[in-house]
Amino acid sequence: MKPMWIIKQYSPFIDEDSQTTLSKLVGDSTSYYDFIHRIVDSVLENESSVDLVFIAASHAWQIKERKLTDTIAAKYGHLVCIRPWCHVHGVSQFYQLDLQQQIKSDLDHLIESSVDDWMVLELLLWNSFDVYSHLEATRKLSTAEDIMNRNPDLKCFEYLYYTARGLSRWQEGFSSENIELSQKAVEVARLQQNAFGELWGLLNGANTMKSYDLSKSFEMFEKAYQIAQDLEVPFIIADLLSDYSMAYEMSGEYDLAISSQLEGQRLYNEGGMEIPYMITSRIYAALGDGQKSLEWANRAIEHNPSYGLLHLRKAQSLIILNRLDEAEEILNVASKISLKTGLDRNVARYSMALGQFEMAKGELLTAMTTLEQAYEISSRMRDGTTLNEVMISLAKVELAQRIQSKTSDVAGPGKWLSALEDHADKHNLPGISMQAAILKAELFQSQGQLKDASETLQQALEISDSPGVSTLKKKITIRIQELKQLLSDEERVS
Repeated sequence: MKPMWIIKQYSPFIDEDSQTTLSKLVGDSTSYYDFIHRIVDSVLENESSVDLVFIAASHAWQIKERKLTDTIAAKYGHLVCIRPWCHVHGVSQFYQLDLQQQIKSDLDHLIESSVDDWMVLELLLWNSFDVYSHLEATRKLSTAEDIMNRNPDLKCFEYLYYTARGLSRWQEGFSSENIELSQKAVEVARLQQNAFGELWGLLNGANTMKSYDLSKSFEMFEKAYQIAQDLEVPFIIADLLSDYSMAYEMSGEYDLAISSQLEGQRLYNEGGMEIPYMITSRIYAALGDGQKSLEWANRAIEHNPSYGLLHLRKAQSLIILNRLDEAEEILNVASKISLKTGLDRNVARYSMALGQFEMAKGELLTAMTTLEQAYEISSRMRDGTTLNEVMISLAKVELAQRIQSKTSDVAGPGKWLSALEDHADKHNLPGISMQAAILKAELFQSQGQLKDASETLQQALEISDSPGVSTLKKKITIRIQELKQLLSDEERVS
């Protein structure tokens, strides 16, 4: 796929010689990825206009190839319009306060200079994809809006504005607005025949849509994946696989989630890019594998020690392993880092981890209150993976309370287990339905209803044939065998 949209996007702003060079580079390229390598080679080997250097730097930055960015920085990093592109953005950029400050300083210097509006606008919009410093992202977007409003010729960047604005609204808790803005981004990009812009609109929308309609989310991910294959950019494919894995994670198809993560990580590694280990840690935790979850959490912290959510992830791994003293120490560290952001999503995730810790210590009433706080925020913000984890934890606390208070003989599942079953059924989340069935079987077993427990698990095996639930099915099969043995022992005694 030749990236013909590049010519249409930049030609109105660059001189005739630069237009000619750009058109030739696009025409000679076989894909978007090939074009980026061609234009970077061109500006490094030849005396080039600042316009062409800016375009090369921008697109090298967008595909996160450090080697390309570093070579451009070595030759052109003294230029005020190029300097902000010299910081390769990746997983850790958002967690490094000194780097954030440097980027802010470079952008402020840029805005105060006489650099063309189209350059300032593109830099502001791409750098506003900063979900970990929301106030700064909002400031960048506000400045970008002012520039767009005073120059109608800049509508060619409208697709990027809609995507960035949608992400900002998602961070503020307005998920439905993000879906609408992402759709606008897709529509504008399609009119411009801008495959790269269409992909980012689809990807942003798919990530939010999974909390509303998982089947539509998968459709959007699949469309984005086809575009990513045509663009041939390793980072884009890796990023998409990472996001795709979270849709599988939300449906409880953890085996597919892990395989998507590992394939994405392979591509990240090949490109020398940073890797979102935290997601892999979270998926293993959902499967109850505390050791693997801890290993991945530790790897994530090695890359980004100042990011509070990674410490929460480690604490949750330690809780699964019943290493509660260590978990408490990590939680104390995580609270200071996570809560100072003031973001509701971080408050919800901290409350969830704290509630799980309290549950592990046997403080069930306190755990219930803490987890209900996490539920209120995550359900309001439609934070899908967090919401699933919170609801499963609430159902576990509820079950533990019934067993502890010797009221497990009360008929039927409790409030939270019923809510979990309804949630999984309503949103067609097969793996979550299976986890609810496992908890329901535990309830039946605590009541001495071994046959009901076994039948519940037998039915759970029929929920899905997806390879994504293979590990859950193995767990259920083992539990069925254990129940059969208990039933056999009962019959012998009687």
